[in-house]
Amino acid sequence: MGARGTGDVHWLRARVESRSGRTASQPAPLGTPWIPDSLTGFDPDVVSALTYVVIDEQDAPPPRGALLFLLSGWPRLDELGRVRHADRRLVQVAVPSATWQELAHARRIPAVLQDRPPKIGDTFAMMLPARERKYLLDPIGPIADITADARKAAKAAFYGAVASSLDEALVESVGVTEQTDSLAEPAEWRAYVRESAR
Repeated sequence: MGARGTGDVHWLRARVESRSGRTASQPAPLGTPWIPDSLTGFDPDVVSALTYVVIDEQDAPPPRGALLFLLSGWPRLDELGRVRHADRRLVQVAVPSATWQELAHARRIPAVLQDRPPKIGDTFAMMLPARERKYLLDPIGPIADITADARKAAKAAFYGAVASSLDEALVESVGVTEQTDSLAEPAEWRAYVRESAR
């Protein structure tokens, strides 16, 4: 059994198995891109090429004012399957709220969210050639709203750090299931990734 803190998680798997009597599932390989529920079925290479976009600040209620976006590389999974942002290079981009709303109305998926006003914490998967303002306002293909998935991942990280695990039987008995509908992989994203690989 490896020492704690060395990256060897066999001790954790053995502990879970001894307490539950069940075999602990193997986490995804280190560095695997996080694939949120809404992007289930997408090619991992396409997901890896996406930019993770978050509305970080809003200086006035929409449609006035500006929005401050944080753009980063796509998050990866660590050795325990937790979502991690390995790329520490964040780019801040300010955009007029009305400009963003117009773009979101035209390109946001799922379509049911196209008229939703922007809010701090809204999170998007976007295909951008570079993390720059001009590409944020002219992305390749649609703007995939992954806000629900990002919030779920943040809750899991928080509660994983501060709370004990629920017994699996309890989870099943109360019917804790939160599933986001999966989107269809945009053809423009796949074409861009293929072209970039040449």
